Amino acid sequence: MNYKRILLVGFLIVSSFIVWTTYASSNEDLINDADVDNKTNSFLSLDYIKEDAVFRQELLDTKNKTKKQYPKAELTAISLKFEDGLNYSYLINYAYVFDVPSFIDKYLVVNNPRIKSEVDQSLVGNDLFDNISVGVIKEEYLKINFVQALEIVERDGGYDFRADRYGKYNVTMLLNQSSGGVLNWQISYFDETDNTEKSWVVNAASGKI
Repeated sequence: MNYKRILLVGFLIVSSFIVWTTYASSNEDLINDADVDNKTNSFLSLDYIKEDAVFRQELLDTKNKTKKQYPKAELTAISLKFEDGLNYSYLINYAYVFDVPSFIDKYLVVNNPRIKSEVDQSLVGNDLFDNISVGVIKEEYLKINFVQALEIVERDGGYDFRADRYGKYNVTMLLNQSSGGVLNWQISYFDETDNTEKSWVVNAASGKI
């Protein structure tokens, strides 16, 4: 998996081309620890059921707001990046990528309101996905939210990757669907001290790796 491609979305807000309106909502009450919980035998202490409702409501709100500005906008990707930890305190990027027909050679990127940034919408080049054609996300196949996907990956070696490293690391997540393909969470753990990387692809419908 191309780590740079996944990580690229993490820098979109910083390197944006155009600035629009600012979201005013806040979700500080959603900040929770995400360390290993030995009592429940779970790698994440987040309640994925509660998160699922929030995840879907934020997605719906973002789509509705975006479609008011651009009625033909279609969601093509969701990107998240955690730096040095796996709880909301370490969430530095959470963005939605839309294909808007009127933007012939650009994608519209909308920041999730949890991220405090002066830039909440931006346009980026259509080479965002290394010129790979991506399809519209079909939400009926989006059964696994990002907390569930992280839990699956943590159990499959992600936790060991983090536990063995005491330096600076990050975790990036990209939800997208290749044209005519399967909707997947692409997840990468990257140690910035020695450039070690471990990646997974989690089916967003079944949770299978």
